[in-house]
Amino acid sequence: MLAISAAMVIALIPAQVRAEGVIAGTTVTNVATVDYRIGGVDQTEALAANSFTVDRRTTIFTVPDPASTVTVSRGQNRAWQAFDICNSANAPLDLGFSVA
Repeated sequence: MLAISAAMVIALIPAQVRAEGVIAGTTVTNVATVDYRIGGVDQTEALAANSFTVDRRTTIFTVPDPASTVTVSRGQNRAWQAFDICNSANAPLDLGFSVA
């Protein structure tokens, strides 16, 4: 019978990996080391490393400006509503907007 420790169970649960708060272009290196024994005999330590570069995460959204609520009547043209454009990306973005 194989005994599984709590640490092993946690390691088997898939997890989401996020780069929140990390600037685009940053290199992240992950290193994993396994040190173990079989039958009381120390085994050769296993080591693995991998690196990746954080990609640009573009998150732009609009929210109505609460100070500019617009009431529109039937048949009315050219009613305007102000919006705030928010950028919560992990890198500065140059954007241009136009009204169509």
